Amino acid sequence: AVVARQLERAYAAFNRKHFGGGLPPIPVAWSRKLDKDCVGWYTPEGGEDGAILILEDLKRFPCVWRLTLLHEMAHVKLRNHPDETRSNSIKHSKAWVREMRRLAAAGAFDKIW
Repeated sequence: AVVARQLERAYAAFNRKHFGGGLPPIPVAWSRKLDKDCVGWYTPEGGEDGAILILEDLKRFPCVWRLTLLHEMAHVKLRNHPDETRSNSIKHSKAWVREMRRLAAAGAFDKIW
């Protein structure tokens, strides 16, 4: 579907522009339902470096799914960081907050929010 390709293209473009191409090529897919009442999820399962799932209901809201994708890409970047791999971690560690602030300062959210 066109929107699915948009999701994959956005991951590749954001990876190049905001992560220096340093994120692995992982599956990025729509999901009809996610756990924990969330709209996006990075899971370590789904491949060597994991996968990103975005709630399918967001297809009609490109700004929201793009923000969600960037949020999950920050988790991908930190997938091996001790704060992110701790089993009882909230997953929004200080390292993750720093990464989101870096993205904001770099203009990653401009024209999206």
